[in-house]
Amino acid sequence: MVTVSKALRGFPGPSEETRARVLSVAKEMNYGPNLVARALVSGRTYSIGLVIPDLVHPFFAQIAKSIAAVLHERGYSLIVSSSEENPDMEKRAVEQLVARSVDGLLIASTQAQLRSCAGGDQQIPYVLVDRKFEGLDANLSAWTTCAWELWVRSIYRNGMPKNCAPRRRPREFRSRA
Repeated sequence: MVTVSKALRGFPGPSEETRARVLSVAKEMNYGPNLVARALVSGRTYSIGLVIPDLVHPFFAQIAKSIAAVLHERGYSLIVSSSEENPDMEKRAVEQLVARSVDGLLIASTQAQLRSCAGGDQQIPYVLVDRKFEGLDANLSAWTTCAWELWVRSIYRNGMPKNCAPRRRPREFRSRA
């Protein structure tokens, strides 16, 4: 079993002939690694959770698409959940992603004032997307020039989502520029 594992993962030990036989059989059997078992051993799931308020709004769809592309390049998967602009659904989505042991969370919160914190006792790193809550020690609050451009294009095309970032954002952004 150890020889097979080493051959599949490219570790030293098995001869080239043994490695070739193991890889050939694995290919014939359409073998793929068990990601759950790998996560138990490594302590990492190589998945990131994204909670957004609206799956079909182009602003959030573009954010999800862009994040997924970047994560894919780095060997991670993105798990997307919609809160449907409902703080209770948002809290449940975060709890479920934490229960799935994601390696990090990206949250576009629907809450006007934070009622719950991402990760709880799990100490999962998280980024607030398009939000900032006073007194909250988030790992990062992402509001960049890129987000600003996406937001403006999206609002002009589709209107502002019901509970999206406060309408003061353009004024705040201009004051920072």
